[in-house]
Amino acid sequence: MSATQNRENKLVGIFITVLMMLVVTALYAQDKYSLKSPGGTAFSDFKGYEDWSVVSSARTNEVLKVIVANPTRSTRTRQVFRATTRLFRMEP
Repeated sequence: MSATQNRENKLVGIFITVLMMLVVTALYAQDKYSLKSPGGTAFSDFKGYEDWSVVSSARTNEVLKVIVANPTRSTRTRQVFRATTRLFRMEP
């Protein structure tokens, strides 16, 4: 084999590998919402909440409970918190 053929073979191999990775990723992404928790709650019940951030959490003996907020609410909460802390900050 010449150097050109060897290089072409490597490029084809890389292309096929990347293509296979994309196909596998697409298949797993579709399967994400078919999962169910041991308690019976389906992941599809939480579709659309992936971008929500955790605002607060509390742990009990059995579970971890969290309060989440959508991105708009999270941004507004941060703005209010910063404004409030500026009001009560003591300057030397």
